[in-house]
Amino acid sequence: MAEGALSDLLVLDLSESIAGGFCTRFLAGCGAEVIKVEPPGTGDPTRGVPPFQGGEPHLEKGALHHFLHGGKKSITVRYNDGR
Repeated sequence: MAEGALSDLLVLDLSESIAGGFCTRFLAGCGAEVIKVEPPGTGDPTRGVPPFQGGEPHLEKGALHHFLHGGKKSITVRYNDGR
């Protein structure tokens, strides 16, 4: 388990884009366990923001995404409303 001032907290990150990602990255850096929930297919919008490792666009290689969501766990959730 992570150590830090917030090590007894579990945070569910339902945010999209930069502001929420930065906030929850800060919480993870302070020791909270953060679980990032992403939509299926494309994931968080920051996955498509350059620059990309190796120079070629890829959902797993965006520098901004790695910075904002490093130190977090990640899951993909599909919602079915029964329609």
